[in-house]
Amino acid sequence: MTSANSTILLPNPDYVLLGQQDLQHACIAPDGVQTLPELFAYTARRYPQRPALSCSSDGTLSYSELAARVRQVSDILGEILAEKFPTTSSEGDPPVVGIWLERSTDLTVAILAATTSGSTWLPFDPDAPMDRVKACLDDSKAALLLCDDAHYDRTCVILQSIQTCNVVRFSDLTEDGEPHRQTSSATPRHIRPHDPAYLIYTSGSKSTFPDVPRKVTY
Repeated sequence: MTSANSTILLPNPDYVLLGQQDLQHACIAPDGVQTLPELFAYTARRYPQRPALSCSSDGTLSYSELAARVRQVSDILGEILAEKFPTTSSEGDPPVVGIWLERSTDLTVAILAATTSGSTWLPFDPDAPMDRVKACLDDSKAALLLCDDAHYDRTCVILQSIQTCNVVRFSDLTEDGEPHRQTSSATPRHIRPHDPAYLIYTSGSKSTFPDVPRKVTY
């Protein structure tokens, strides 16, 4: 919004930014859309055949194709989390799922699947040092670390000293690039707008490690 005597644009929580455009060119959030999973599901329903992702090594996925992959992977993650946290209560913060994959289509699927399953995702750079990953997982009390084949051996070494965190290999959730077909009986955790969407550790003072955790809500 702007005032009559000013051209300063004030943030409006009802706006959803589109790419790098400023708020003057943003759209109003659709009715009932308050979280990332809701926004993604809404977009996939409205524009199922539009390109959603394009990667030189993986080709292009439409929104309907991406939504199918996300739904299948999130169902499996939901089952795993339901076994680890059998309560269906939505009180308190959601479980944290670390994500350590190379930059690829699978990385986007992993992030969307983690948030759709009702968890907070904790991303790591592909070349993150092992001691940093361990410290962040330990500090955040992460429930799972979802990784690709390139990071699996390092993940197993890291989790030897973190008994509360389990490793899930992304390739074990998929077969030949396609999600395993299975029916999930798990009930996803209800996601609330004030829940942490993701957790990230930013650089703090040299005397502190693993730096400073930042929780970003929907």
